[in-house]
Amino acid sequence: MLHTFTGVRRNDSRNQRDWILTTVWALSMDALAGGVIVMVFSSFYMWWVLKPKRILGLIALGMGAVICGLFVFGLRWIYP
Repeated sequence: MLHTFTGVRRNDSRNQRDWILTTVWALSMDALAGGVIVMVFSSFYMWWVLKPKRILGLIALGMGAVICGLFVFGLRWIYP
């Protein structure tokens, strides 16, 4: 519910937020998402600069992608 609540009235032609806290909530979630994106890209950059750690990083990145794929697609096999 917290991720879908925007405070916008459905039948309101103005389509503005009807509560100040919903605006604060939406802005804080946007800021949090932006911060996570910056953190991920800066982590990739710092990993790429460390040349001796590239192989281990690629292995960890590959294993993470496989595990993510198992969660996304593998659960369909278990719970069709």
